[in-house]
Amino acid sequence: TVAPNGGAACPPLEATEECNTQPCPVDCKLGAWSGWSSCSARCGGGVRQRSRHVKVPAAHGGEPCERTEEAEACNTQSCNRNCILGRWSGWGTCNKGCGGGVSVRKRIVKKPAIGTGRCPKPTHSS
Repeated sequence: TVAPNGGAACPPLEATEECNTQPCPVDCKLGAWSGWSSCSARCGGGVRQRSRHVKVPAAHGGEPCERTEEAEACNTQSCNRNCILGRWSGWGTCNKGCGGGVSVRKRIVKKPAIGTGRCPKPTHSS
């Protein structure tokens, strides 16, 4: 370029060059944990699970993602259970007026026995 007064052109006063052209690190970002799944077994030991999704995957040397799935044991109690009986009813009427009759009372089975659990007879005589 020619100087406005006819002198020599000025040399450039600054120069640029690219630097640090590598991409910036991106840290992993995870979503919230889901709720726990139902247990895979009602008794005797099962597994329940939960997960979370990756919102932003790690890139260019950023912090990697932590676990996205978890599992834990559940319902580890034995499958064997004795039954659960309700309260006794009142005594019924004697089946004989004299000479040694029998009166009966009963109770209901609220929860049946499971596996090798036991259940006493739900009736009683006197």
